[in-house]
Amino acid sequence: ASRGLYGFGYNYNSQPGSYRQQAGNPDLKWEQTAKFNVGVDLALWERRVNVEFDYYRHLTKDMVFNVPLSLTSGMSSIPTNVGELENKGFEFSVGVGSANKNEIKKLSTDLPIESSITIVEPGRDIYTWKMKEWAGVDPDTGSPMWWIVNRDKNGKEISREKTTNYNKATKEYVGKASPKFQGGLTSSLNLYGFDFSFQLNYSLGSKIFGDNLRYDEQTGAAGVQNTTRYVYEKSGANSASTRYLMKGDYLKIRNITLGYTLPKDLVQRIHLNNVRIYVSSDNLHTFVAKDFRGFDPSGIAPNGVQWWNYP
Repeated sequence: ASRGLYGFGYNYNSQPGSYRQQAGNPDLKWEQTAKFNVGVDLALWERRVNVEFDYYRHLTKDMVFNVPLSLTSGMSSIPTNVGELENKGFEFSVGVGSANKNEIKKLSTDLPIESSITIVEPGRDIYTWKMKEWAGVDPDTGSPMWWIVNRDKNGKEISREKTTNYNKATKEYVGKASPKFQGGLTSSLNLYGFDFSFQLNYSLGSKIFGDNLRYDEQTGAAGVQNTTRYVYEKSGANSASTRYLMKGDYLKIRNITLGYTLPKDLVQRIHLNNVRIYVSSDNLHTFVAKDFRGFDPSGIAPNGVQWWNYP
């Protein structure tokens, strides 16, 4: 990312040509992270129960972000060391989980780095969603609608109104992709030769933006695909908004195993030491939020953007 890159093969009028693909930044340097961890491990009841508690704080400096450039430069952004991020939280294990909080501490300027659906600014989570809020469809015309939020001088919401003009709709903070709590639970039981074990994973408090849904749900996607005339004419309905923002909560059954070990006196008659019969299933089912539309929320990247992610 520190070097400017050019691609070839962009010919014009039968003459060879090249294209500037990446703006170089010779001042770019490695990110640096300072880490602090402290923990306590306990073994109770002759090690039948193990408890672990850890607290951590990680501070990353010189974070690299793609800072927007004027399009007159021929490039839309340039990688720059502009950020400082703090990650802190605790992990508590009897097989329970962990809570983490991250916060942008500093940028090189007071201006946030903003896209159509996200914002990076001091005091907030690095994966904060900020976008226009979906207000449904006008029942009389079928036109898509979004919210205009009116605020006082202190930023407090005082009223809101619907609009069919996407450009007039206001952008609002609508959550973050980072989960508030996540973890897993594992247990095993043994009784009269039978054994049963399971492993669960879960995540709570995150939100996922289904970018692929803008093309999959017949809401006004690219006209090169098969669409109804109504969808084609109302093509603005698939503009980025909370219409495609979903809860990322899930509970996944990673594994369930049920087995039975035959009595030793029985297996020794056939000159064997041990015989165990079992059935096992991996990724049996994933329970998700009612509004989630996708394959598997656990397969989404940390930035929370779903793009035809498979399980």
